[in-house]
Amino acid sequence: MNTKSTKGNSLYVLIAAIITVIALTIICHDTANANNGMDYYAYAESLDLIEIIDSPDLTMEMLEARNGKLIIERAVGVVTDIETGDGYLIGYPEFYISYEQLVSENENVQNGNVVCSYIVYNPDNNYCDDIIMRFDYLIDAKSET
Repeated sequence: MNTKSTKGNSLYVLIAAIITVIALTIICHDTANANNGMDYYAYAESLDLIEIIDSPDLTMEMLEARNGKLIIERAVGVVTDIETGDGYLIGYPEFYISYEQLVSENENVQNGNVVCSYIVYNPDNNYCDDIIMRFDYLIDAKSET
């Protein structure tokens, strides 16, 4: 048996073990210190994982190239017909939006009410019509005169 070769391999294993322990010590120390005084809101924003976009600014290209990013569309509109749930976006009457579910669940909705909707697109694909959630908030209950 070649003892020189065995001693050389043992030396490499010892050096590798020392480097591993030092690296783990540095990583654990940095991780522990990262939690102290960290601005988690700024960090979360820097990850660029979520984007809220107003309806008029949202394009098909943005939806078809989201690649894992969570896109939330913010739509502010007006109820125009409580019988059908029809509505349009403020400033963009050509942009149709349906409030049918809001109207069916809330008897206080009237024509002329302002609604803020948050539409959440599925981040797992790039289909422009894959909506996983929608939240409608009645923000102005004044009726149309």
